[in-house]
Amino acid sequence: AIVRNPTDRLWSAFFRYRQFPGQYGDGPEGVAAYFAEQSGAYRRCEARYSPRKCALRFESLGEGFQDVFYHCDQLLKGAYAVFLEEWLHHLGPQGVHVERFEAVYGSEEGRAEAIARVARFAGLALDPGEAQALASAKLKNGARPKGYRPSWTMPPPLRAEIDGFYRPFNEHLAQLLGDEVYRAWPVLRPAAPEGHAHRRAR
Repeated sequence: AIVRNPTDRLWSAFFRYRQFPGQYGDGPEGVAAYFAEQSGAYRRCEARYSPRKCALRFESLGEGFQDVFYHCDQLLKGAYAVFLEEWLHHLGPQGVHVERFEAVYGSEEGRAEAIARVARFAGLALDPGEAQALASAKLKNGARPKGYRPSWTMPPPLRAEIDGFYRPFNEHLAQLLGDEVYRAWPVLRPAAPEGHAHRRAR
């Protein structure tokens, strides 16, 4: 699995799936309204049930949760530790491999190292030159997903709020993987200048 900083993932998902700006409004204000409603619904669930039950069965836990817009689906996808714990329980550590999005896509060198780790996990013989060739390969035309990219800067107070929501999940993830980087997840790259409208991905 490849996991991304969940705050950045949620920000991108809001703009990628156009039903969310349609419901909550566009730009940072829309993300803030979306997060307030969705995280509030999750908190109400967590007050009654375990994080595991809320993440895995949210919309089935009652009409009040079923009626939440898209059942907190994008919010809960960033609660990686809940799902990883399920995988580890059923597959064991030998059956699960996790890479960080930021390490894979941050640089060609990081991508080559990630490819080599995945190959070792899969039991494949791959020399450094082959890993480097795969890392430097270009996507074919049309292979990139279509959609929208946000070009606003995420306001620091909003980032801090969303980071706070995910902090317990990230701490649990760090514990499960034995990797402290997940406690203070780095951002891959800075956002575009504040105030710009989103643009269609090319």
